[in-house]
Amino acid sequence: MAAAALAGMGVGGGGLLMIWLTLVLHYEIARARAVNLAFFMLSAGAAMPYHIRQRSIAWRYVILLTVSAIPGVWVGGFLSEWMSGNVVRMLFGVFFVFCGVMVLLRKIKRKKH
Repeated sequence: MAAAALAGMGVGGGGLLMIWLTLVLHYEIARARAVNLAFFMLSAGAAMPYHIRQRSIAWRYVILLTVSAIPGVWVGGFLSEWMSGNVVRMLFGVFFVFCGVMVLLRKIKRKKH
């Protein structure tokens, strides 16, 4: 029931996996991120040939996001070296709450129009 509520607020499968790994299975945040990344790479890799055949990939955005993600990965890696797991977990939770609120506000705004 909680997973359905979180999914309804816009939390995707990767977010639900992180929540499950850290809160239920008590994985350290670094280990949970590694499992989540492996899960994402396998599922995205399996789906990519289909989307290439369907010509449904906006390559311009892929390039833009890839180029902008590189500095973010570098900064995130640097920050995770000196932050404790609890701080990272708290920031991750704040980020999820923020994303859920933003999705909820967008849905409310759409219903008004």
